[in-house]
Amino acid sequence: SPRGSTKFFTTFNRTDDAERIGDIGLAIAYMLASGAERVNVVGFGRAGAWAMLAGAVMTPDARVRFAIDADGFHTAQEMDYLNWLPIPGILRAGGLPNAAALLAPHDVLLHNTGEGFDVSWAETAYRLFPEASLSVQKDRVKYEELMGFLKR
Repeated sequence: SPRGSTKFFTTFNRTDDAERIGDIGLAIAYMLASGAERVNVVGFGRAGAWAMLAGAVMTPDARVRFAIDADGFHTAQEMDYLNWLPIPGILRAGGLPNAAALLAPHDVLLHNTGEGFDVSWAETAYRLFPEASLSVQKDRVKYEELMGFLKR
């Protein structure tokens, strides 16, 4: 049977999205352990949420910078979590607003937030870290802006 084809699979097993988040975290940890001077993590579409969650659970390291596409995710709508990020317990842990706040003190470019992504938690957290930068854009970032963020 394909993975996850049984009833209640996620009761005792990680979802595919949770596995992807873990893989991103492992890749970042490996690059840092290998002596990388800087690691830029860029996530577009659904991978933006995966990158955000991977960064939220890692040890803060000033060498890591995140450019995250929120993909118009509505953080107050449970259906967005059920349809696009089915990870049991994620809302109980604060959902994506909490994950965005836990990215502090990394430098973060959070774009394509639209009207539905709650950035208030992240803005509050980043006030505690004046050396870190949080840049939020409602629209998708342009290539030149993304490259400028990654090169600084």
